[in-house]
Amino acid sequence: DYAIAIKQDESDEIYDALYKTPVSKIFFAELDDTNPEEIAKQWSKNPAPNVVKDVQALAAEGKEMTTAKVYKMQRIANEDLDDAAEAGQEGALIGTITAELRKAVKAGIVRAILIGDDVNPEGKKITKFETIGTKTATDLFTTVLNPEVATQVSIIDLARAAEAVKTERKWLFLSPELDLALREYVYATGGTPMLMSREELAAKIGVDRIFKKDYLAGVDGLDAIILDPDQYWVKEKKETDVAFPQYERNARGFLYELNAGGIIRGLKSTAVLKEA
Repeated sequence: DYAIAIKQDESDEIYDALYKTPVSKIFFAELDDTNPEEIAKQWSKNPAPNVVKDVQALAAEGKEMTTAKVYKMQRIANEDLDDAAEAGQEGALIGTITAELRKAVKAGIVRAILIGDDVNPEGKKITKFETIGTKTATDLFTTVLNPEVATQVSIIDLARAAEAVKTERKWLFLSPELDLALREYVYATGGTPMLMSREELAAKIGVDRIFKKDYLAGVDGLDAIILDPDQYWVKEKKETDVAFPQYERNARGFLYELNAGGIIRGLKSTAVLKEA
Protein backbone atom coordinates (compact mmCIF):
# COMPACT_ATOMS: atom_id res chain seq x y z
CA ASP A 1 0.00 0.00 0.00
CA TYR A 2 1.71 3.16 -1.20
CA ALA A 3 -0.62 5.49 0.72
CA ILE A 4 1.90 5.84 3.55
CA ALA A 5 0.60 6.45 7.07
CA ILE A 6 2.68 9.24 8.61
CA LYS A 7 2.39 10.37 12.23
CA GLN A 8 2.97 14.11 12.27
CA ASP A 9 1.83 17.31 13.96
CA GLU A 10 -1.54 18.30 12.51
CA SER A 11 -1.54 22.11 12.55
CA ASP A 12 -3.21 22.86 9.21
CA GLU A 13 -6.38 24.15 10.86
CA ILE A 14 -4.44 26.45 13.17
CA TYR A 15 -2.25 27.96 10.46
CA ASP A 16 -5.12 28.31 7.99
CA ALA A 17 -7.18 30.18 10.61
CA LEU A 18 -4.54 32.90 11.06
CA TYR A 19 -5.42 36.16 9.33
CA LYS A 20 -3.66 36.56 5.98
CA THR A 21 -2.87 40.21 5.25
CA PRO A 22 -1.39 42.15 2.32
CA VAL A 23 0.21 44.78 4.59
CA SER A 24 3.81 44.70 5.76
CA LYS A 25 3.67 47.24 8.62
CA ILE A 26 1.17 48.14 11.32
CA PHE A 27 0.97 51.05 13.75
CA PHE A 28 -0.16 51.10 17.36
CA ALA A 29 -0.25 53.39 20.38
CA GLU A 30 -1.31 53.36 24.02
CA LEU A 31 -3.41 56.14 25.54
CA ASP A 32 -2.67 57.25 29.10
CA ASP A 33 -5.91 58.50 30.68
CA THR A 34 -3.92 60.25 33.43
CA ASN A 35 -1.99 62.37 30.94
CA PRO A 36 -3.82 65.65 30.12
CA GLU A 37 -2.10 65.76 26.72
CA GLU A 38 -3.84 62.53 25.66
CA ILE A 39 -7.42 62.85 26.95
CA ALA A 40 -10.57 64.63 25.80
CA LYS A 41 -11.26 68.23 26.93
CA GLN A 42 -14.14 70.64 27.23
CA TRP A 43 -14.29 73.78 25.09
CA SER A 44 -15.31 77.00 26.75
CA LYS A 45 -17.87 79.00 24.77
CA ASN A 46 -16.07 82.15 25.97
CA PRO A 47 -12.41 81.27 25.46
CA ALA A 48 -9.62 83.65 26.36
CA PRO A 49 -8.00 85.53 23.47
CA ASN A 50 -5.69 83.41 21.30
CA VAL A 51 -6.88 80.17 22.96
CA VAL A 52 -7.22 77.31 20.49
CA LYS A 53 -8.11 73.65 20.83
CA ASP A 54 -5.28 71.40 22.01
CA VAL A 55 -3.76 68.94 19.60
CA GLN A 56 -3.44 65.49 21.05
CA ALA A 57 0.12 64.39 21.76
CA LEU A 58 0.21 60.75 20.74
CA ALA A 59 3.16 58.94 19.21
CA ALA A 60 2.27 55.88 17.13
CA GLU A 61 4.83 53.12 16.91
CA GLY A 62 5.41 50.89 13.90
CA LYS A 63 5.68 47.12 13.79
CA GLU A 64 7.09 45.60 10.62
CA MET A 65 6.39 42.20 9.13
CA THR A 66 9.29 40.63 7.25
CA THR A 67 9.18 37.31 5.44
CA ALA A 68 11.46 34.39 4.59
CA LYS A 69 11.00 31.14 2.73
CA VAL A 70 9.91 28.22 4.92
CA TYR A 71 10.19 24.96 3.03
CA LYS A 72 10.33 21.19 3.10
CA MET A 73 11.59 19.06 0.24
CA GLN A 74 11.44 15.33 -0.51
CA ARG A 75 12.93 13.12 -3.20
CA ILE A 76 11.65 9.76 -4.50
CA ALA A 77 13.63 7.43 -6.73
CA ASN A 78 12.09 6.91 -10.15
CA GLU A 79 12.22 3.15 -9.62
CA ASP A 80 9.98 3.51 -6.55
CA LEU A 81 7.58 5.64 -8.56
CA ASP A 82 7.60 2.98 -11.29
CA ASP A 83 6.73 0.29 -8.74
CA ALA A 84 3.90 2.42 -7.37
CA ALA A 85 2.63 3.08 -10.90
CA GLU A 86 2.72 -0.64 -11.73
CA ALA A 87 0.54 -1.26 -8.67
CA GLY A 88 -1.81 1.51 -9.75
CA GLN A 89 -0.91 3.62 -6.71
CA GLU A 90 1.45 6.30 -7.99
CA GLY A 91 -1.18 8.95 -7.22
CA ALA A 92 -1.57 7.66 -3.66
CA LEU A 93 2.19 7.82 -3.06
CA ILE A 94 2.57 11.32 -4.50
CA GLY A 95 -0.52 12.50 -2.62
CA THR A 96 0.95 11.24 0.65
CA ILE A 97 4.28 12.99 0.04
CA THR A 98 2.82 16.36 -0.98
CA ALA A 99 0.34 16.36 1.93
CA GLU A 100 3.16 15.61 4.38
CA LEU A 101 5.27 18.49 3.05
CA ARG A 102 2.40 20.97 3.30
CA LYS A 103 1.49 19.86 6.82
CA ALA A 104 5.12 19.98 7.96
CA VAL A 105 5.67 23.56 6.79
CA LYS A 106 2.49 24.78 8.49
CA ALA A 107 3.27 22.81 11.67
CA GLY A 108 6.75 24.32 11.79
CA ILE A 109 5.30 27.82 11.52
CA VAL A 110 2.72 27.18 14.25
CA ARG A 111 5.45 25.84 16.54
CA ALA A 112 7.56 28.95 15.83
CA ILE A 113 4.57 31.12 16.75
CA LEU A 114 3.85 29.28 19.99
CA ILE A 115 7.33 28.56 21.39
CA GLY A 116 9.84 29.48 18.70
CA ASP A 117 11.96 27.17 16.55
CA ASP A 118 13.90 25.19 19.16
CA VAL A 119 14.76 22.30 16.83
CA ASN A 120 16.55 23.55 13.71
CA PRO A 121 20.22 24.63 13.88
CA GLU A 122 21.22 28.28 13.51
CA GLY A 123 20.81 29.51 9.98
CA LYS A 124 17.86 27.20 9.35
CA LYS A 125 15.54 28.27 12.16
CA ILE A 126 12.09 29.70 11.37
CA THR A 127 12.45 33.24 12.73
CA LYS A 128 10.06 35.55 10.86
CA PHE A 129 7.06 34.84 13.09
CA GLU A 130 6.56 36.66 16.40
CA THR A 131 6.74 34.11 19.20
CA ILE A 132 4.23 34.22 22.05
CA GLY A 133 5.23 31.58 24.59
CA THR A 134 8.78 32.80 25.22
CA LYS A 135 7.66 36.22 26.46
CA THR A 136 8.48 36.88 30.11
CA ALA A 137 6.91 40.32 30.57
CA THR A 138 3.56 41.84 29.63
CA ASP A 139 3.47 44.16 26.63
CA LEU A 140 0.66 45.78 24.62
CA PHE A 141 0.03 42.57 22.68
CA THR A 142 0.60 39.80 25.25
CA THR A 143 -0.31 39.51 28.94
CA VAL A 144 2.04 37.30 30.97
CA LEU A 145 0.55 35.79 34.13
CA ASN A 146 1.72 33.36 36.81
CA PRO A 147 -0.28 30.59 38.54
CA GLU A 148 -1.52 31.53 42.01
CA VAL A 149 0.20 28.41 43.34
CA ALA A 150 3.61 27.71 41.81
CA THR A 151 3.83 24.46 39.78
CA GLN A 152 0.09 23.82 40.29
CA VAL A 153 -2.06 25.19 37.49
CA SER A 154 -5.79 25.50 38.15
CA ILE A 155 -8.83 26.23 36.00
CA ILE A 156 -8.99 29.62 37.76
CA ASP A 157 -5.45 30.44 36.58
CA LEU A 158 -6.46 29.69 33.00
CA ALA A 159 -9.70 31.66 33.40
CA ARG A 160 -7.62 34.68 34.47
CA ALA A 161 -5.47 34.25 31.39
CA ALA A 162 -8.55 33.99 29.16
CA GLU A 163 -10.01 37.12 30.75
CA ALA A 164 -6.77 38.97 29.98
CA VAL A 165 -7.33 38.38 26.25
CA LYS A 166 -9.58 41.27 25.20
CA THR A 167 -10.87 39.83 21.94
CA GLU A 168 -13.85 37.76 20.84
CA ARG A 169 -12.12 34.54 19.76
CA LYS A 170 -9.87 32.64 22.15
CA TRP A 171 -7.89 29.46 21.45
CA LEU A 172 -6.06 27.75 24.32
CA PHE A 173 -2.91 25.65 23.87
CA LEU A 174 -1.90 23.14 26.56
CA SER A 175 0.36 20.14 26.93
CA PRO A 176 -1.52 16.79 26.86
CA GLU A 177 -0.51 16.19 30.50
CA LEU A 178 -1.99 19.46 31.74
CA ASP A 179 -5.10 18.95 29.61
CA LEU A 180 -5.71 15.58 31.28
CA ALA A 181 -4.99 16.88 34.78
CA LEU A 182 -7.45 19.76 34.41
CA ARG A 183 -10.22 17.56 33.03
CA GLU A 184 -10.03 15.06 35.89
CA TYR A 185 -12.47 15.51 38.79
CA VAL A 186 -14.01 13.52 41.65
CA TYR A 187 -17.61 13.97 42.80
CA ALA A 188 -16.84 13.15 46.44
CA THR A 189 -13.96 12.05 48.66
CA GLY A 190 -13.03 8.51 47.79
CA GLY A 191 -15.07 8.60 44.60
CA THR A 192 -14.01 7.33 41.20
CA PRO A 193 -12.04 9.88 39.17
CA MET A 194 -13.98 11.13 36.15
CA LEU A 195 -13.09 13.15 33.08
CA MET A 196 -15.01 16.16 31.82
CA SER A 197 -15.04 16.70 28.06
CA ARG A 198 -12.67 19.17 26.45
CA GLU A 199 -15.70 21.25 25.49
CA GLU A 200 -16.77 21.43 29.15
CA LEU A 201 -13.28 22.49 30.18
CA ALA A 202 -13.22 25.18 27.49
CA ALA A 203 -16.56 26.55 28.72
CA LYS A 204 -15.35 26.69 32.32
CA ILE A 205 -12.16 28.52 31.33
CA GLY A 206 -13.86 30.89 28.88
CA VAL A 207 -12.20 29.87 25.62
CA ASP A 208 -13.62 28.64 22.31
CA ARG A 209 -11.19 25.83 21.55
CA ILE A 210 -8.50 23.80 23.31
CA PHE A 211 -5.53 22.35 21.41
CA LYS A 212 -2.97 19.91 22.79
CA LYS A 213 0.67 20.36 21.80
CA ASP A 214 3.28 17.95 23.13
CA TYR A 215 6.13 20.43 22.77
CA LEU A 216 4.65 22.90 25.28
CA ALA A 217 5.71 20.51 28.06
CA GLY A 218 9.33 20.86 26.94
CA VAL A 219 9.49 24.61 27.59
CA ASP A 220 10.64 25.26 31.15
CA GLY A 221 7.95 26.99 33.21
CA LEU A 222 5.43 27.36 30.36
CA ASP A 223 1.90 26.25 31.23
CA ALA A 224 -0.45 27.61 28.56
CA ILE A 225 -0.84 30.02 25.66
CA ILE A 226 -4.03 31.76 24.53
CA LEU A 227 -4.38 33.56 21.22
CA ASP A 228 -7.01 34.93 18.89
CA PRO A 229 -6.24 33.56 15.40
CA ASP A 230 -7.99 36.54 13.81
CA GLN A 231 -5.49 38.86 15.52
CA TYR A 232 -2.33 37.03 14.49
CA TRP A 233 -1.53 38.39 11.04
CA VAL A 234 0.48 36.47 8.46
CA LYS A 235 1.85 37.90 5.23
CA GLU A 236 2.33 35.34 2.46
CA LYS A 237 4.32 36.63 -0.50
CA LYS A 238 4.42 33.41 -2.44
CA GLU A 239 3.40 29.76 -2.14
CA THR A 240 5.28 27.09 -4.11
CA ASP A 241 4.01 23.53 -4.45
CA VAL A 242 5.92 21.76 -7.22
CA ALA A 243 7.27 18.43 -8.43
CA PHE A 244 10.39 18.45 -10.60
CA PRO A 245 12.62 15.83 -12.26
CA GLN A 246 16.13 15.20 -10.98
CA TYR A 247 17.57 13.29 -13.92
CA GLU A 248 21.09 13.29 -12.48
CA ARG A 249 19.73 11.31 -9.51
CA ASN A 250 17.16 9.34 -11.52
CA ALA A 251 14.55 10.69 -9.12
CA ARG A 252 11.75 13.20 -8.77
CA GLY A 253 11.83 16.05 -6.26
CA PHE A 254 8.86 17.50 -4.41
CA LEU A 255 8.88 20.94 -2.77
CA TYR A 256 6.41 22.89 -0.67
CA GLU A 257 7.49 26.40 0.29
CA LEU A 258 5.92 29.53 1.79
CA ASN A 259 7.57 32.93 1.68
CA ALA A 260 5.88 34.25 4.81
CA GLY A 261 6.17 36.03 8.14
CA GLY A 262 3.79 37.01 10.93
CA ILE A 263 3.13 39.26 13.92
CA ILE A 264 0.55 39.72 16.66
CA ARG A 265 -1.79 42.47 15.41
CA GLY A 266 -4.43 42.83 18.11
CA LEU A 267 -3.69 44.68 21.33
CA LYS A 268 -4.12 42.34 24.32
CA SER A 269 -5.02 39.51 21.95
CA THR A 270 -2.68 36.89 23.47
CA ALA A 271 -1.79 35.62 26.94
CA VAL A 272 0.85 33.36 28.46
CA LEU A 273 0.56 31.47 31.72
CA LYS A 274 3.97 30.50 33.09
CA GLU A 275 5.71 29.98 36.40
CA ALA A 276 7.31 33.07 37.88
